[in-house]
Amino acid sequence: MRLLEFFKATTPLVEGMNFYPSAEQIRPKIGKVWASVFPNEWTEELDRDKVDWERYHGGDYEYEPPQNPEYRPDLDLNLSNANMAYILGDVLGYPRDDGFHIPIDHFLGKAQIWLQKNLGQTAAAVPSYEHPRKFDRQVTNDPETGVSTISGGPQGARVIDVGRREGYDNETIMRMVKIASLGKERGATHVSAF
Repeated sequence: MRLLEFFKATTPLVEGMNFYPSAEQIRPKIGKVWASVFPNEWTEELDRDKVDWERYHGGDYEYEPPQNPEYRPDLDLNLSNANMAYILGDVLGYPRDDGFHIPIDHFLGKAQIWLQKNLGQTAAAVPSYEHPRKFDRQVTNDPETGVSTISGGPQGARVIDVGRREGYDNETIMRMVKIASLGKERGATHVSAF
């Protein structure tokens, strides 16, 4: 199996950020980390201890790996990088520095104030659109070495933003408040999005 095929078969492509309540923890061999206070209940739908990894990654499409019995979809919030930056940065006003790491009390206060101010109002839908810029690319081969070179040219990728549905801001912030509130009850000191 070629390396690229192996990578595609074994590594899911994920472009997004998880939102979770976190607390500082000490992990062997790693040291201090900010980890979710929901260790077995969020973002992992597989029961990792019972998965037959050879079958799972080996192309056996009939294999249904066992599900994590503790997984709770209501605690799993993954948004695209752009939408997480929009909600936490543009809507709630937090600066983005390689992700978001916000004290939980500050986040809950700010999010609840935003929800109260916007009670009964629904954020308008943002329609999908094609980006006006094209990512031009042209492949040429060096006649002496035969090495391919990619450069600008008339052809390029079409980039389409799929937009956001009506009420997206309100629904997302309400989910974040619910997750953060449950996390605070379990000892979270921050909310994180990475």
